[in-house]
Amino acid sequence: MKHPPHPRAFFALALMSLAGIHPGAAKAANTDAPPGIIWSPCPAGFVAPGWQPIWGERMECGIMAVPLAYDGSATGQFATALIRIKAGIPSERQGALFFNFGGPGASPLDFLPDVAYLWSSASKDDPLDGDKRRLADHFDLIGVVPRGLRLGDRYDCAPVSDVSDTAARSHDPTINPDDAIWEWFVSIKAAEARACPNELKPYIGSLDHVHDMERARLSLGEPVMNFLGISYGTWVGALYAATYPQHVGRIVLDSSMNYAGTFENQLDDSARESQDLFMQRAVLPAAADPRYGLGTDSQAILQKVMRMPPHVLELWVPMLRTPADLTAALIMAPWFYANPDVTPEYLMYRLQGRHFSADPSISDAIRNAATQLARTAAHLARSGRNLLSQSTYGASADEFANSQSVYFATICGDTPWRKTLPEFRAKAESMLKDYPAASLVSVRFGLVCHHWGTAPRFHPPLAGLADAPPFLIVNAEFDPATPLALARRAFAASPSAHMVIADGMVAHGVFGASATPCVEQSVGHFLLTGELPEERETHCTFVPRTPKARSGRTDGLDPEERREILFKRLRHS
Repeated sequence: MKHPPHPRAFFALALMSLAGIHPGAAKAANTDAPPGIIWSPCPAGFVAPGWQPIWGERMECGIMAVPLAYDGSATGQFATALIRIKAGIPSERQGALFFNFGGPGASPLDFLPDVAYLWSSASKDDPLDGDKRRLADHFDLIGVVPRGLRLGDRYDCAPVSDVSDTAARSHDPTINPDDAIWEWFVSIKAAEARACPNELKPYIGSLDHVHDMERARLSLGEPVMNFLGISYGTWVGALYAATYPQHVGRIVLDSSMNYAGTFENQLDDSARESQDLFMQRAVLPAAADPRYGLGTDSQAILQKVMRMPPHVLELWVPMLRTPADLTAALIMAPWFYANPDVTPEYLMYRLQGRHFSADPSISDAIRNAATQLARTAAHLARSGRNLLSQSTYGASADEFANSQSVYFATICGDTPWRKTLPEFRAKAESMLKDYPAASLVSVRFGLVCHHWGTAPRFHPPLAGLADAPPFLIVNAEFDPATPLALARRAFAASPSAHMVIADGMVAHGVFGASATPCVEQSVGHFLLTGELPEERETHCTFVPRTPKARSGRTDGLDPEERREILFKRLRHS
């Protein structure tokens, strides 16, 4: 079992104290007695350095020894980490609220301090955010770090180097008709699967994390599990409710996955929804408005998109959310034919003095969109439709690789992947034809999972949800990562759940991202009181958030800037 580099000395000693063992000595875990958690200030390098001075003793990191295999199929223990920010008014503490921020592979070390800061910065008298302040004042905010991520025992796949020049000949080998390139691509994905340690593959998954959360709840003496899960965190929350229905407190699932399906289903179906969203938000409005100058035939516009240079198509199309974005991309794309390696400076030079529309407001919108796209040109040598670059998260290369290792261990091991290699290739070809705006990650990631080499892990049936108290699902109407249509399937499989939808909102990660009353008030009120909306399904119109003055804070941070950073990162969780 691998351990991260120092600073881990404190946690190594803590584990010996907890487990009564020396490193490397395997013992069967006692799953009956709750484990102890050793808390300390968070070690340098694991949480952004500015947070410890702000939170002081309220922020702590912990380590907990848990069974490697809860089903007894293996002996030994695993080090699981935690982070908590204690209730702001200890004398009025009411309990704990646990979080999972998505991924798989997102760490609460990167998200919880921001969430706590925003909630603590709110005024108690604010009609939208007052409940958030009360939550921060009266509840410990806790994140159990998913297995394999930094601070606990790590799960790291070895890097796979591409020593051939094949990648240079095809920016997206999933859609290249050359058989040799496809075979090379499959071999790379098989190598990526083999590069992940086999001995831990069965123990890095959603159910293991759910059991770890339950152990943490028991250790902390919390009577119930109160939980807020975002994106993949909704999968975790539903699985917890199905596994431990008798211990469920207040659970909110924000931007829900279809936890009634499989990861293969989710990625396949998300492609269709992403294409529909692209058509609704960008192509059809552009075709309906002559001021954009793209013509009135939406299919002809789509064909223009398909004729963009492959490396431009890969990076830019997932970024096109408005008619202005689309128009800007189609104007600049031909410039890459003469020089595929153009720079942002070259694109900005070409944009100078150009008029994009007879309507000044439309022209300005297209110019702004073109400027944003031009700034990404430095990344066009890489494929924009594969794994998110580490710069998206602001993470180090090591953190990003660690996160991706846990991601694959979870999605490949949790649920079955049933496609054959010919079916994967057919899927790639059909997606290129039918869903050109969609990411091809279902093929890229699916090929890794096809070669994963372990059987899907046992999961308790979702029927257990019927025994859990009612919970709350919240979604934006438009969410390319966890589309509403898929969230509705999860809702249909959860007879006691209530659902709140922000009509017209485009977002991934909803609670706290806007001023939409039915979202902000319903979620905060439910987490505080357990009272759900009267109707099983509630809608209200999206209201954007306007910047607010600080609530008496003197720490030098701008809450609105932190909010923008947080939700930009949540979009990729």
